[in-house]
Amino acid sequence: MNRKTVLGITFLVMVMVLSCNAQKANSANDFEAKNIDGDKAIEISGYVGVLQNVNIPSKIRGLPVTSIGKNAFYRKNLTSVIIPNSVTKIGEGVFCNDQRENTNITSITIGSNVSLIEPTMYKDGSFGARFEQAYNEGGKQAGTYTRPDTDSRTWTKQ
Repeated sequence: MNRKTVLGITFLVMVMVLSCNAQKANSANDFEAKNIDGDKAIEISGYVGVLQNVNIPSKIRGLPVTSIGKNAFYRKNLTSVIIPNSVTKIGEGVFCNDQRENTNITSITIGSNVSLIEPTMYKDGSFGARFEQAYNEGGKQAGTYTRPDTDSRTWTKQ
């Protein structure tokens, strides 16, 4: 095999590995978590991982992850988040990057059991307020919500 063929095959293998890993949940070690509900469930209170595309696990320490606490992903510069069906509550300011709520997120997948996204206390044009509006006006449906780029104010459900 010539060098170009080897490099091409290596590239394809890397792409396949990365795309397989993209669907897997992050390690539980990527999250700060605390027991809630009489030690029957987990609330994510922080993110210590390095990936910008986060796939939250449905269980940590054998307990269901049912809540994402206030500011859990504050200043983490995430680009996408997948929230599992086990989560029922998303706290205030979960995805903001600073007090103006600038964020790099362009895709959020909401699981089917989320019943509460706590209202954002920031101005109406903020990321949180815009995302909440799209989610609420869309009937609070599970699914993936996207926007074309970080400057866009318009979220659409896919």
